[in-house]
Amino acid sequence: MNRIDNDLLSVQEARILVENAREAQKILAAFPQEKLDKIVERMAAEVVNYSRELAVLSYEETGFGKWQDKYVKNIFASDYLYRKIKDMNVVGIISEDKENKTMDIGVPVGVI
Repeated sequence: MNRIDNDLLSVQEARILVENAREAQKILAAFPQEKLDKIVERMAAEVVNYSRELAVLSYEETGFGKWQDKYVKNIFASDYLYRKIKDMNVVGIISEDKENKTMDIGVPVGVI
């Protein structure tokens, strides 16, 4: 009888997901600030739309915590944080100090 090691299967799945994320990151690295802003806005809006459903699903899948707390976390992680970061520049020239002849330049750092 053949047995499948679920731990090894999970590790392999994680590796595949990271590999896919790295490929996506390479594509996103070439996007201008305006396009990234639109993507982040749409992502945040979708998470807000599905916050309750995702919270219940997470609770049912893990059995940990309360779905209501997960819902609050989802709203915080999508709507509140989006409003805090929406006006941040993250690529290209972010700031310039002409007196000291320095500038901050945003560059992609990879998959987190």
